[in-house]
Amino acid sequence: MEDGDKMSLLVKDVYNTITIKAPIVKEEDDLKHLIEVLVENPITRTLYVTNKNGKLIGVIPVLYLLKICGY
Repeated sequence: MEDGDKMSLLVKDVYNTITIKAPIVKEEDDLKHLIEVLVENPITRTLYVTNKNGKLIGVIPVLYLLKICGY
């Protein structure tokens, strides 16, 4: 890629290359399911928590999850 080409990149070009499907869990999921989601998405750093209607109600940082699990 030429230097001029780099300057013509758009945010969406970069975003599309680094964005993965967001790891979403439900508020009633158990800890085992959260771990399974993390194993399926090993580069994620955050789990997104939704309610019954699919509305985002919070996030769980992976480091916090590891901390409460004793790691």
